[in-house]
Amino acid sequence: MLCFYGWSRLHCFMEAWNDAGFLPVGHMVLLKRYASKSRFMRHQHEQAYLLAKGKPALPSHAISDVQQFEYTGNALHPTQNVSSLAPIIQAFTRPGDLVLDCFCGSASTCASALLTGRQSLGIELDRGYFLSASARMERIKHRIANRRSRRLSLAHRCARVPLAPQDRLSSAVDREMHQAFRTVRRCAPLFSRSQQGTSLRFFHG
Repeated sequence: MLCFYGWSRLHCFMEAWNDAGFLPVGHMVLLKRYASKSRFMRHQHEQAYLLAKGKPALPSHAISDVQQFEYTGNALHPTQNVSSLAPIIQAFTRPGDLVLDCFCGSASTCASALLTGRQSLGIELDRGYFLSASARMERIKHRIANRRSRRLSLAHRCARVPLAPQDRLSSAVDREMHQAFRTVRRCAPLFSRSQQGTSLRFFHG
């Protein structure tokens, strides 16, 4: 479990985690390019503890305990999180796993889970934020479906590209290898442009 916390109330968080049977196994700092608050110091980071029960398996690829926190503008929620949650989710879950966010807010965690091939479950008490988060998730599901449809259409188009007569080789093995090379060469630029366009439209939605 990854839990963000306020440093001035760390003792309260630690007590609650211990009572629930969780132990800290890591600590993460997310750096900001801006200050969310300024008193004795400028507050330019968020922090979270990685918590676990028992002896969970180590991740196949350990990520850095220092991550970047990109400013979202907080258009959907006062504490709206960022797309940088995706690598954290990928590090500690597997495709198809269920990701739970007990304080869903604008559904940033759920959105990142969906984008990385996980299932998600979000809990939000405020009805306004709940409706906003639900609408956001529906938009993401619709765009992912459209992206998959475009990929399938592109793959079908690539599969139908014929070989020129001079490219037909005598050896069956060479012919198959040459056809695969020509298909990749012709389709790679199209696929790259399609991927880029889809990503831009998705994240700016």
